[in-house]
Amino acid sequence: MSMELGFIKALSIIMDVLEPGILFELRMELLLLAAMISLYMFTTWHTGGKFRQISKDPLGRIDSPDKYDRGSHSLSVDRSSPGSETSMERTSEQQARLCMIMDEIMDVGLQNFNCKGKEHEELRRGKLPSKLGSFSKNGSKFEVDTTKGAADHNLQLFDEFCGLLDRDGLTVVEIARITKHNGLDFYNTMVQSCVKIGKKRKVAEILTHLANHNIPRNVGFCEGVLKQLAGIHWVKEALHVYPTLTSDGVEPSPVMCSCMICFAADSGEHELAKHFYSRLCSLATPNLRTCMTMLQVHSKQRDWQAALAVYREMQVREVKIDGHMLNMVTGICAAAGMASEVEKVLAEAEADVSEFVLPDVVSYNTLMKAYAQCRDYPNAVKVLVRMRVHGLEPNNITYNSLIDAAACMGKAAAAWEFYQDMVTCGIPGDKYTCSILIKTLSPNPTGDRISKCLDILREVGYFCDQKLRTRLYQNVIEAAFKLGDSTLLIHSFTQARQHRVRPTTAACRQLKELADHCKGPSGIALKAAAGDEGAALFKPQRMVGCP
Repeated sequence: MSMELGFIKALSIIMDVLEPGILFELRMELLLLAAMISLYMFTTWHTGGKFRQISKDPLGRIDSPDKYDRGSHSLSVDRSSPGSETSMERTSEQQARLCMIMDEIMDVGLQNFNCKGKEHEELRRGKLPSKLGSFSKNGSKFEVDTTKGAADHNLQLFDEFCGLLDRDGLTVVEIARITKHNGLDFYNTMVQSCVKIGKKRKVAEILTHLANHNIPRNVGFCEGVLKQLAGIHWVKEALHVYPTLTSDGVEPSPVMCSCMICFAADSGEHELAKHFYSRLCSLATPNLRTCMTMLQVHSKQRDWQAALAVYREMQVREVKIDGHMLNMVTGICAAAGMASEVEKVLAEAEADVSEFVLPDVVSYNTLMKAYAQCRDYPNAVKVLVRMRVHGLEPNNITYNSLIDAAACMGKAAAAWEFYQDMVTCGIPGDKYTCSILIKTLSPNPTGDRISKCLDILREVGYFCDQKLRTRLYQNVIEAAFKLGDSTLLIHSFTQARQHRVRPTTAACRQLKELADHCKGPSGIALKAAAGDEGAALFKPQRMVGCP
């Protein structure tokens, strides 16, 4: 320090001698030189005579190569044997690079992947985050891009990390012990990186690497991995890595079982879903969502008994059952034709004083469909009265079910009465209403019913596909021919053509025969109704050999 003070004093004397007005620039340069020399001497004195160069990694973070220098405390090596000094130095260098990679990955993981991590804690304390790129007030695209970039960089580092481990015969446990990082946290960060950038196949590779290095798993780690895969809906990948997660004897927790039930159900592995559901029931009470997932599984298998068993188990375990759950189990039973079971479940819900399970219109419609499917028309009609007693108003599905039940029993008059009630309530008919009512025309068609069917077809015909629309118009035309009403025939043919339905050749020929028996305007109108399709039928055929 005495040399530094002497140098500064000499510069001061020189500047005093020089003329200030003439050599101002020279005086400033000398002062700057003195400051630089002083800073250099202070730095070398503070670091023991070694000037350190501070560098940054590819992500812009300050790198500290001295942390894992040879001979440092973190990599303490016994140097008592001079013959092994070279190999020990080489091992230290290899470990240093591996430690730096793990540090870098964990640092990026803490800063970018944890929404409740260090940077946000600093913000709440009134400090700026150390990396502004990973923070965004409104979750902007810049934040997402930065995180994806960090995730991709992590996976590149992981590949280098694995290569160095395999080449040098080292283990993750050794590197984690040196860096004082948790091995599971390291692999969890890698899984998060895969999720961030959509690397599905990489997840299995990372978890296999974990298992090969004998990193002991725990329930918390397994739950975290499965939740991450569930959040991004990687179903097949979750099913693939589950055996690896539990390969060291980890017993599945209720959360793990619930996740696996969803994965198995979504992938069509119904038996596997049943297995994990049984395991879950032995550990804890399943929640409502899991039970609904199992009902979907039994619905696909058309197993109404298993679905009803899940529902009864929920009642025993006092799981709160909502209206959606009630409708699901009754729908499964109704599809199987078990009207008696639907009636029993609905009656229990009606008698429930907790008012949590309230039957709605869907519940009663399901019961009505079950009775209609069993051709139990009287009980189907009673359901309508029962709905209104409980303060519920029927909808179009309710009336369509009643009309269908009456039509299937040959009660055409009752079916049209329900339709009239439907119109009075202000509920418009749809394509299902039209299809059912047209079926009632075949035994005893009437002009009024045919006209009403044509009116409904005019409204809903455009909502039918071409195949259904063609079939409905052909049935109406057939009913009009059976009635023998030329006016309705003309109306039917004309409206069918407006809806791009071409009458059959047989219908056009039948119309020609009817037109031949009619004289005057009626015959002309019938010929016009046949259109281009029937024009060829009305042309006189020339005899062979005639000019």
